[in-house]
Amino acid sequence: MKTRNQNHDDDEASSSSRKKRFKTYDNGGVGPWSHLSNDVLFLVTMQLGIFDFLSFSRVCKSWRSFALCNRKSFMASKPPMSMLLSSHGFCCLEDFEGRKLKTIIPHSSGRKCVGLTCGYLILFGEETFDFWLVNPITRHELYFPAFCLPNLYMVKATLVFSSSLNDWVFVVSHKNSFNLWFSISGKGAWNHIPSSYRILDLHTFKGKIYTLNKNNEYRVCEMSLNPEPKLTFLEMKNISKLYVSHPVFISSGENLYVMD
Repeated sequence: MKTRNQNHDDDEASSSSRKKRFKTYDNGGVGPWSHLSNDVLFLVTMQLGIFDFLSFSRVCKSWRSFALCNRKSFMASKPPMSMLLSSHGFCCLEDFEGRKLKTIIPHSSGRKCVGLTCGYLILFGEETFDFWLVNPITRHELYFPAFCLPNLYMVKATLVFSSSLNDWVFVVSHKNSFNLWFSISGKGAWNHIPSSYRILDLHTFKGKIYTLNKNNEYRVCEMSLNPEPKLTFLEMKNISKLYVSHPVFISSGENLYVMD
């Protein structure tokens, strides 16, 4: 048997429970945006432009987490943007709709941009000889230790996320060099891979790194890290018969090409 006070307490608890239960749906029976399923969020975000996607990622923690997990597929679905780097550490981006974004590039002082890979600017220290890789859109940064670059204008560099190492790998070479060097993010060291053919170009494609090599003929190699770092020649039709003066890798959709 319950006393009057107990009944009163139960009524208050029940009322409080109902208030908590209905508090989420006090706007015409519609739940908050943060409760949308990931499937719906994916459909919505794929219709956004890059700048809107950045704004989306700042709405709440759950949307930020979703944006981080789906950032790669989103960026891959968008057309390229024009980019202008200033000598004062600014970067100006413009999308196909004419919308512009001006952002500050960290670690740019005393550094020269020697390339772009996977959305990251490659910033080389002119006195420190180390690398900062900075994504001007997401502002994600990666650091790699000092490395000797005899000629900044001949450098070939690319970045890949290794699923086997679960970490970023930065690969560097010089055009016409017989040497390939790589560094794993956070490890603080460079590792050497020799090549029997001169290296003309590097490229990241579908999570793998490829080199374009030439001795008496052109060859394409795939770089592997496990069980030991090495370059493996790949069999490719007609590549040895190429008649080009400055061949480079070009990727488009599901294909990787060698073009002049």
